Amino acid sequence: MAQGANDEVVREAQPSQSVQNVLREEHALFSDRLTIEPGISYSYSDRSNLALSGFLALDAIFLGNINVDTVESHTTTFDLSTRYGITNRLEVELMIPYVYRSSQYETIGAGASTGGLVEESVSQGDLGDISAGIYYRLLPEAEVRPDVV
Repeated sequence: MAQGANDEVVREAQPSQSVQNVLREEHALFSDRLTIEPGISYSYSDRSNLALSGFLALDAIFLGNINVDTVESHTTTFDLSTRYGITNRLEVELMIPYVYRSSQYETIGAGASTGGLVEESVSQGDLGDISAGIYYRLLPEAEVRPDVV
């Protein structure tokens, strides 16, 4: 509050709810609350290989084996990250991922036959590498530097 020229009491406006939410979320680390963050990621890879085993006759005719291998892989990771601030300077974290992988392998030219086609599919899912961490804030954020953790 402040007084104007005519001894009027002037109130300062309170920040809006959206500004308060931004300020509250600004310091997600080192708060004294439990934070659970689910996540999902997906990756795709496709690889093809051509293998020639033989020789050229008269610089125009290939004699030998030709193999074409194709591998297509889909990987989806679901993770659950949990953080808890013990104090305003100390925080612990635990991350548990679940990984599901689906791959398809196809080769043409198997068994030295250009008509030979072999296809295999593999699908499996299981827990990934579980990780844990402890974070300690050495120096708090200031106008001239960020947090040092």
